[in-house]
Amino acid sequence: MTQLSCAEARALANDLLDGGLTTIERSDIFAHIATCATCPSLYRSLLAVRAALMAASPGSPPSTELRRKIAALIDRGPSG
Repeated sequence: MTQLSCAEARALANDLLDGGLTTIERSDIFAHIATCATCPSLYRSLLAVRAALMAASPGSPPSTELRRKIAALIDRGPSG
């Protein structure tokens, strides 16, 4: 198991939501989320955004590019 930094975990966040990570990568990111002070709120925000997007357009999931842009906005925070 690899201990991830916040930047590494955030870089993998979209792939995690898309189901594109290996079992080891999933374990690494969930281990990070379980011990990090800041990343759990980011993960919850991404889940909420994904759910809202899916509810708005249940027949077509948002594009990977759109999810990446939203994640970048969340990473920047309110002052970004």
